[in-house]
Amino acid sequence: MPAPENIPKGTAGMMGTVFRWLVRKPSQKADASVNPLEDPRSAIAFGNTIIFIGIGSFLFWASLAPLDEGVPSTGVVVVESQRKIVAHLTGGIVAEVKVRENQQVREGDVLLTLDATRAQTAYTSTLNEYIAAAAKLARLTAEQTFADRIVFPEDVLAYAREAGRMDLIQAQEQVFRIRRQALTNEQAILHENLSASQSQASGARQQMAARQQQVALLTDELSRLRPLVDEGYAPRTKLFEQERQIAELTSVTSDIQARIAKEVSTSAELRLRILQRRQEFLREVESLVADASRETANLREKLRDAALELDRTTIQAPVSGQVVALQVTTPG
Repeated sequence: MPAPENIPKGTAGMMGTVFRWLVRKPSQKADASVNPLEDPRSAIAFGNTIIFIGIGSFLFWASLAPLDEGVPSTGVVVVESQRKIVAHLTGGIVAEVKVRENQQVREGDVLLTLDATRAQTAYTSTLNEYIAAAAKLARLTAEQTFADRIVFPEDVLAYAREAGRMDLIQAQEQVFRIRRQALTNEQAILHENLSASQSQASGARQQMAARQQQVALLTDELSRLRPLVDEGYAPRTKLFEQERQIAELTSVTSDIQARIAKEVSTSAELRLRILQRRQEFLREVESLVADASRETANLREKLRDAALELDRTTIQAPVSGQVVALQVTTPG
């Protein structure tokens, strides 16, 4: 407030007149019997007059008194509840401040960025793990259905291209080809053995049929030879020779029958082995699919969190407005 000597003379003169008016004696025309201090209306009027004169004097002084310093500017009055506090959830190192105090911004404008080194590393690591796990799950699914090729999800391929990790996709394709070829070769060997066993059984049956036919012919010939031998028209040695041949052929037929039975048993075992190997492969793949599904789901959630953490390193304006109470002005 300016010193008394700095108050303009006109102002001082007017204030002196006002105060003199306040302390002047009551008019002689007033009733001398009435005491103004005991009249409530007079007291109220007196108080209102004092307040009015005080406010008027202050405004008059404020309009004339010189100010040491002043900067004209526009102001925005904002209700406290309308403010949007912008802060990072976990904090970090400020990399760049994009705004200044009282700057007008629009919704979505970048206010500042944090050092994203750690967040980027975590995101990249999790992304690689997710691509590998999801690609493995796609490969196991193809193996489970005995498909000819792997059908990778589009999002996995997009992530792999984005991260430059198509090698993870190619690695699963190579594993798929190796495992599929190994199973195919194993099944082919079993089928080859089955075919060989079936072929041997078929050849043995043909041999047995031929031997049985020979036995039938010799038996028929023996039945006609026996009366001739009994009557002396044929030597008995020939009869014995016929009987010996029939006995040998019968023995050979029995051996062939045993061989056929063995091949039939071998064929049955090979068929069972083929079926069991297929079932073993499916059980193994189903177990791996279950594990890979859980791992992929967990990594998908971790990747989502890592992406959010990386996005939070860029702090944006939630609404359009003015920056106030900026607490960070420099990197670090």
